[in-house]
Amino acid sequence: MNPPPNLPEVFGIAQGHRRMVRTIRSKELAIRARHRRKATVVRLGVLALFGLSMVVYPIIGTLSPAANAAEKVPGVIIGVIPETVEVVMGGAPGLVEASLPLPDLDDTAHYLAISSEYVVTPYLPNCDGHSPENIAALQNGNIPDSEMCILWDGSNKVRADAAVALAELNHAFKLKFGRNVCIISSYRTIGDQIRMVRERGRLAAAVGQSYHGWALAIDVCPGDDKGERKAWLDANGPIYGWVSPPWTKSYSLYEPWHFEYAPGTAQVGWASAGGTYDPDGQAVPDVTIPDPTPTPTETTPEPEPEPSPEPEPSPS
Repeated sequence: MNPPPNLPEVFGIAQGHRRMVRTIRSKELAIRARHRRKATVVRLGVLALFGLSMVVYPIIGTLSPAANAAEKVPGVIIGVIPETVEVVMGGAPGLVEASLPLPDLDDTAHYLAISSEYVVTPYLPNCDGHSPENIAALQNGNIPDSEMCILWDGSNKVRADAAVALAELNHAFKLKFGRNVCIISSYRTIGDQIRMVRERGRLAAAVGQSYHGWALAIDVCPGDDKGERKAWLDANGPIYGWVSPPWTKSYSLYEPWHFEYAPGTAQVGWASAGGTYDPDGQAVPDVTIPDPTPTPTETTPEPEPEPSPEPEPSPS
Protein backbone atom coordinates (compact mmCIF):
# COMPACT_ATOMS: atom_id res chain seq x y z
CA MET A 1 0.00 0.00 0.00
CA ASN A 2 1.38 3.36 -1.11
CA PRO A 3 1.62 6.17 1.60
CA PRO A 4 -0.74 9.17 1.18
CA PRO A 5 0.72 12.07 -0.77
CA ASN A 6 2.07 15.07 1.18
CA LEU A 7 -0.58 17.79 1.54
CA PRO A 8 0.30 21.55 1.46
CA GLU A 9 0.28 23.25 4.87
CA VAL A 10 -1.17 26.63 6.05
CA PHE A 11 0.28 27.82 9.32
CA GLY A 12 1.60 24.32 9.93
CA ILE A 13 -1.84 22.69 9.40
CA ALA A 14 -2.46 20.44 6.47
CA GLN A 15 -5.06 21.77 4.04
CA GLY A 16 -6.79 18.49 4.20
CA HIS A 17 -8.38 19.61 7.45
CA ARG A 18 -10.88 21.93 5.76
CA ARG A 19 -12.75 22.98 8.87
CA MET A 20 -9.60 24.21 10.61
CA VAL A 21 -8.41 25.98 7.47
CA ARG A 22 -11.72 27.88 7.19
CA THR A 23 -11.48 28.92 10.84
CA ILE A 24 -7.97 30.32 10.40
CA ARG A 25 -8.91 32.21 7.23
CA SER A 26 -11.98 33.72 8.95
CA LYS A 27 -9.74 35.04 11.72
CA GLU A 28 -7.39 36.56 9.15
CA LEU A 29 -10.26 38.32 7.42
CA ALA A 30 -11.55 39.72 10.72
CA ILE A 31 -8.10 41.12 11.58
CA ARG A 32 -7.80 42.78 8.15
CA ALA A 33 -11.28 44.30 8.53
CA ARG A 34 -10.33 45.81 11.88
CA HIS A 35 -7.18 47.34 10.41
CA ARG A 36 -9.20 48.85 7.55
CA ARG A 37 -11.69 50.40 9.99
CA LYS A 38 -8.90 51.90 12.09
CA ALA A 39 -7.24 53.37 9.03
CA THR A 40 -10.57 54.85 7.91
CA VAL A 41 -11.14 56.48 11.34
CA VAL A 42 -7.66 58.02 11.33
CA ARG A 43 -8.12 59.44 7.82
CA LEU A 44 -11.50 60.92 8.73
CA GLY A 45 -9.99 62.53 11.86
CA VAL A 46 -7.20 64.12 9.86
CA LEU A 47 -9.70 65.46 7.32
CA ALA A 48 -11.90 66.87 10.12
CA LEU A 49 -8.96 68.72 11.70
CA PHE A 50 -7.93 70.06 8.32
CA GLY A 51 -11.46 71.33 7.73
CA LEU A 52 -11.55 73.06 11.13
CA SER A 53 -8.23 74.79 10.52
CA MET A 54 -9.05 75.88 6.96
CA VAL A 55 -12.74 76.78 7.28
CA VAL A 56 -14.01 77.18 10.83
CA TYR A 57 -11.02 79.05 12.31
CA PRO A 58 -10.94 81.78 9.60
CA ILE A 59 -14.69 82.32 10.00
CA ILE A 60 -14.42 82.73 13.77
CA GLY A 61 -11.42 85.03 13.34
CA THR A 62 -13.43 87.22 10.97
CA LEU A 63 -16.35 87.49 13.37
CA SER A 64 -14.28 88.06 16.54
CA PRO A 65 -13.78 91.62 17.94
CA ALA A 66 -10.02 91.42 17.27
CA ALA A 67 -10.45 90.52 13.61
CA ASN A 68 -9.71 94.04 12.40
CA ALA A 69 -7.02 94.81 14.97
CA ALA A 70 -4.38 95.14 12.25
CA GLU A 71 -6.24 98.13 10.74
CA LYS A 72 -5.59 100.11 13.93
CA VAL A 73 -1.80 99.87 13.55
CA PRO A 74 -0.49 103.11 11.99
CA GLY A 75 0.70 102.71 8.40
CA VAL A 76 -0.93 99.31 7.80
CA ILE A 77 -3.02 98.95 4.65
CA ILE A 78 -5.03 95.77 4.35
CA GLY A 79 -3.99 93.79 1.26
CA VAL A 80 -0.72 95.73 0.70
CA ILE A 81 2.54 93.98 1.62
CA PRO A 82 5.52 96.27 2.28
CA GLU A 83 8.57 95.76 0.14
CA THR A 84 11.76 94.24 1.53
CA VAL A 85 13.65 97.52 1.19
CA GLU A 86 11.06 99.30 3.30
CA VAL A 87 11.25 96.66 5.99
CA VAL A 88 15.08 96.74 6.08
CA MET A 89 15.29 100.54 6.06
CA GLY A 90 12.64 100.88 8.74
CA GLY A 91 9.99 102.48 6.57
CA ALA A 92 7.45 99.70 7.04
CA PRO A 93 4.71 99.93 9.66
CA GLY A 94 6.00 99.10 13.10
CA LEU A 95 4.48 97.90 16.30
CA VAL A 96 2.83 100.39 18.60
CA GLU A 97 5.08 101.15 21.55
CA ALA A 98 3.65 100.33 24.94
CA SER A 99 4.86 101.90 28.15
CA LEU A 100 4.33 99.55 31.10
CA PRO A 101 5.45 100.60 34.59
CA LEU A 102 8.00 98.45 36.36
CA PRO A 103 6.66 96.42 39.29
CA ASP A 104 6.99 98.11 42.65
CA LEU A 105 9.40 96.38 45.02
CA ASP A 106 7.07 96.68 48.01
CA ASP A 107 4.14 95.27 46.06
CA THR A 108 6.27 92.43 44.76
CA ALA A 109 7.42 91.53 48.27
CA HIS A 110 3.83 91.72 49.52
CA TYR A 111 2.48 89.39 46.83
CA LEU A 112 5.33 86.95 47.39
CA ALA A 113 4.62 86.96 51.11
CA ILE A 114 0.90 86.26 50.77
CA SER A 115 1.34 83.67 48.02
CA SER A 116 3.84 81.46 49.79
CA GLU A 117 4.41 80.00 53.23
CA TYR A 118 6.91 81.42 55.66
CA VAL A 119 9.80 79.03 56.05
CA VAL A 120 11.69 80.51 58.99
CA THR A 121 11.76 76.97 60.36
CA PRO A 122 10.61 73.85 58.48
CA TYR A 123 9.15 72.49 61.73
CA LEU A 124 6.53 75.26 62.08
CA PRO A 125 5.54 76.49 58.58
CA ASN A 126 3.90 79.86 58.07
CA CYS A 127 5.30 81.34 61.31
CA ASP A 128 7.54 84.31 60.54
CA GLY A 129 9.16 84.30 63.98
CA HIS A 130 9.17 88.08 64.30
CA SER A 131 9.61 89.81 67.63
CA PRO A 132 7.10 92.58 68.46
CA GLU A 133 8.37 96.00 67.44
CA ASN A 134 6.73 97.82 70.36
CA ILE A 135 6.80 95.69 73.50
CA ALA A 136 5.38 98.53 75.61
CA ALA A 137 2.21 98.62 73.47
CA LEU A 138 1.31 95.01 74.33
CA GLN A 139 -1.01 94.18 77.22
CA ASN A 140 -0.71 91.11 79.38
CA GLY A 141 -3.54 88.72 78.61
CA ASN A 142 -4.54 90.68 75.51
CA ILE A 143 -1.85 89.77 72.97
CA PRO A 144 -3.05 90.07 69.33
CA ASP A 145 -3.19 86.85 67.32
CA SER A 146 -0.91 88.49 64.75
CA GLU A 147 1.90 88.40 67.31
CA MET A 148 1.53 84.67 68.04
CA CYS A 149 1.84 81.36 66.20
CA ILE A 150 -0.11 78.15 66.76
CA LEU A 151 2.10 75.22 67.74
CA TRP A 152 2.23 71.74 66.21
CA ASP A 153 -0.71 70.47 68.31
CA GLY A 154 -3.06 72.93 66.58
CA SER A 155 -4.34 74.57 69.78
CA ASN A 156 -1.57 75.99 71.98
CA LYS A 157 0.10 79.22 70.87
CA VAL A 158 2.93 81.48 72.01
CA ARG A 159 4.65 84.59 70.71
CA ALA A 160 6.03 84.16 67.21
CA ASP A 161 9.73 84.29 68.06
CA ALA A 162 9.19 81.98 71.02
CA ALA A 163 7.21 79.59 68.82
CA VAL A 164 10.01 79.24 66.26
CA ALA A 165 12.57 78.52 68.99
CA LEU A 166 10.20 76.05 70.64
CA ALA A 167 9.64 74.26 67.31
CA GLU A 168 13.39 73.76 66.94
CA LEU A 169 13.59 72.44 70.51
CA ASN A 170 10.65 70.13 69.86
CA HIS A 171 12.36 68.73 66.74
CA ALA A 172 15.43 67.81 68.77
CA PHE A 173 13.16 66.31 71.45
CA LYS A 174 11.36 64.24 68.83
CA LEU A 175 14.63 62.88 67.44
CA LYS A 176 15.54 61.79 70.98
CA PHE A 177 12.24 60.37 72.26
CA GLY A 178 10.26 59.69 69.09
CA ARG A 179 7.36 62.09 69.76
CA ASN A 180 6.55 65.78 70.23
CA VAL A 181 6.76 67.64 73.50
CA CYS A 182 3.34 67.43 75.14
CA ILE A 183 2.06 70.91 76.08
CA ILE A 184 -0.92 71.31 78.38
CA SER A 185 -1.02 75.12 78.68
CA SER A 186 0.46 78.14 76.91
CA TYR A 187 -0.97 81.64 76.31
CA ARG A 188 -3.58 82.74 78.84
CA THR A 189 -5.98 85.62 78.49
CA ILE A 190 -7.02 87.75 81.46
CA GLY A 191 -10.06 85.51 81.86
CA ASP A 192 -7.86 82.43 81.92
CA GLN A 193 -5.63 84.01 84.58
CA ILE A 194 -8.64 84.87 86.76
CA ARG A 195 -9.80 81.27 86.52
CA MET A 196 -6.32 80.00 87.48
CA VAL A 197 -6.26 82.25 90.56
CA ARG A 198 -9.66 80.94 91.64
CA GLU A 199 -8.52 77.34 91.19
CA ARG A 200 -4.98 77.52 92.61
CA GLY A 201 -5.09 80.50 94.93
CA ARG A 202 -1.71 81.89 95.92
CA LEU A 203 0.07 79.21 93.88
CA ALA A 204 -1.02 81.01 90.70
CA ALA A 205 0.57 84.25 89.51
CA ALA A 206 -1.39 87.43 90.12
CA VAL A 207 -3.71 88.43 87.31
CA GLY A 208 -1.79 90.47 84.76
CA GLN A 209 1.57 89.32 86.10
CA SER A 210 1.88 85.90 84.47
CA TYR A 211 4.32 85.13 81.69
CA HIS A 212 1.53 83.01 80.23
CA GLY A 213 -0.28 86.32 79.70
CA TRP A 214 2.67 87.55 77.63
CA ALA A 215 2.55 84.36 75.49
CA LEU A 216 6.07 83.54 76.70
CA ALA A 217 5.45 80.47 78.89
CA ILE A 218 4.27 76.87 78.53
CA ASP A 219 3.37 74.04 80.91
CA VAL A 220 4.34 70.56 79.74
CA CYS A 221 2.15 67.53 80.37
CA PRO A 222 2.70 65.08 83.22
CA GLY A 223 5.42 62.70 82.10
CA ASP A 224 7.51 65.39 80.45
CA ASP A 225 7.99 67.22 83.77
CA LYS A 226 10.06 64.50 85.42
CA GLY A 227 12.55 61.77 84.77
CA GLU A 228 14.70 61.52 81.66
CA ARG A 229 12.53 63.85 79.54
CA LYS A 230 12.56 66.60 82.17
CA ALA A 231 16.32 66.28 82.58
CA TRP A 232 16.75 66.50 78.80
CA LEU A 233 14.56 69.63 78.58
CA ASP A 234 16.46 71.29 81.44
CA ALA A 235 19.78 70.54 79.74
CA ASN A 236 18.85 71.40 76.14
CA GLY A 237 16.07 73.98 76.54
CA PRO A 238 18.44 76.91 77.26
CA ILE A 239 20.14 76.27 73.90
CA TYR A 240 16.90 77.44 72.27
CA GLY A 241 16.06 80.07 74.92
CA TRP A 242 13.51 77.97 76.84
CA VAL A 243 14.34 77.60 80.53
CA SER A 244 12.77 76.32 83.69
CA PRO A 245 13.47 79.20 86.13
CA PRO A 246 15.05 78.42 89.51
CA TRP A 247 11.87 79.31 91.40
CA THR A 248 10.05 76.35 89.79
CA LYS A 249 12.27 74.04 91.85
CA SER A 250 11.58 75.73 95.17
CA TYR A 251 9.51 74.08 97.89
CA SER A 252 6.79 76.74 98.04
CA LEU A 253 6.40 77.27 94.26
CA TYR A 254 7.22 73.82 92.92
CA GLU A 255 6.27 73.81 89.21
CA PRO A 256 8.68 71.57 87.27
CA TRP A 257 6.30 71.63 84.30
CA HIS A 258 6.72 75.40 83.77
CA PHE A 259 9.09 76.74 81.07
CA GLU A 260 9.65 80.33 79.90
CA TYR A 261 11.21 81.89 76.82
CA ALA A 262 14.05 83.80 78.46
CA PRO A 263 14.85 86.28 75.62
CA GLY A 264 11.21 87.35 75.66
CA THR A 265 10.95 87.65 79.43
CA ALA A 266 14.07 89.81 79.41
CA GLN A 267 12.34 92.11 76.89
CA VAL A 268 9.25 92.44 79.07
CA GLY A 269 11.49 93.81 81.80
CA TRP A 270 9.71 92.91 85.02
CA ALA A 271 10.37 90.14 87.54
CA SER A 272 8.66 86.77 87.53
CA ALA A 273 7.72 85.70 91.06
CA GLY A 274 10.07 88.22 92.59
CA GLY A 275 13.16 87.54 90.50
CA THR A 276 14.70 88.62 87.24
CA TYR A 277 16.45 86.06 85.03
CA ASP A 278 18.97 86.34 82.24
CA PRO A 279 18.59 84.48 78.90
CA ASP A 280 20.36 81.45 80.44
CA GLY A 281 17.79 81.19 83.22
CA GLN A 282 20.12 82.37 85.97
CA ALA A 283 18.80 84.66 88.66
CA VAL A 284 20.00 88.25 88.47
CA PRO A 285 20.24 89.95 91.89
CA ASP A 286 18.41 93.24 92.19
CA VAL A 287 21.33 95.41 93.22
CA THR A 288 22.43 98.88 92.23
CA ILE A 289 25.78 98.88 90.48
CA PRO A 290 27.85 101.90 91.61
CA ASP A 291 29.16 104.29 89.02
CA PRO A 292 32.79 103.34 88.36
CA THR A 293 33.69 106.97 87.58
CA PRO A 294 34.63 108.71 90.87
CA THR A 295 32.97 112.02 91.56
CA PRO A 296 35.57 114.73 92.06
CA THR A 297 35.44 116.44 95.45
CA GLU A 298 36.44 120.02 96.09
CA THR A 299 39.28 120.46 98.60
CA THR A 300 39.94 123.68 100.50
CA PRO A 301 43.63 124.56 100.43
CA GLU A 302 45.23 124.93 103.83
CA PRO A 303 46.42 128.46 104.62
CA GLU A 304 50.14 128.96 104.51
CA PRO A 305 51.67 129.47 108.01
CA GLU A 306 52.58 133.06 108.75
CA PRO A 307 56.24 133.58 109.85
CA SER A 308 56.60 134.46 113.51
CA PRO A 309 58.38 137.86 114.13
CA GLU A 310 61.91 137.66 115.41
CA PRO A 311 62.38 139.21 118.93
CA GLU A 312 64.31 142.46 119.15
CA PRO A 313 67.73 142.16 120.79
CA SER A 314 67.89 143.46 124.33
CA PRO A 315 70.87 145.73 125.40
CA SER A 316 73.55 143.90 127.27
